[in-house]
Amino acid sequence: MDDIFSLLPAKFQGGKWVVFYIAIAQLFNMITGINGTIIVNSKHYRYDLYTNVILVFATVITNYFLILKYGIDGVAMAIAISIPLFNLIRLILIKVKMNMHPFSLQTIKTILLLFVIFFTLDSLPNSSYAFVDIIWESIVVFILFISAVMYFKLSEDINEVIIEVRKKISRQ
Repeated sequence: MDDIFSLLPAKFQGGKWVVFYIAIAQLFNMITGINGTIIVNSKHYRYDLYTNVILVFATVITNYFLILKYGIDGVAMAIAISIPLFNLIRLILIKVKMNMHPFSLQTIKTILLLFVIFFTLDSLPNSSYAFVDIIWESIVVFILFISAVMYFKLSEDINEVIIEVRKKISRQ
């Protein structure tokens, strides 16, 4: 993130925390995002309206207080509070009403793996060129993550795709 912001004009340097807060909110949204589809296509479809109303109120309230105190960072913080709260309510609703949830032991292992990779990146040497660092770190993350996912069998889908790619390559 620092490398990307180093490429931008100085007036955008403060945007690092905005990106961080919104990324956290969107990550949670991606993890639990199908909950809305499950609710809408079930007999509990009315709860979609209720959860959306809660999202509106949570967004307005958090924006009101956090913008006054933190400005543009407050908007991002409000998003980082409202979106996960909204999705957490939907997650609980689906667990209570339908006895379903999207998480497994593999999810926890994957999150731990991401933390390990994140902290590993901090120990990598940096050059004085932001583009080089961005490319270098992206390659390292890709190799570490895919290798670990395959080794620990964290995703059946990814393992199947890689097996198919290996078969195609070996045929050629």
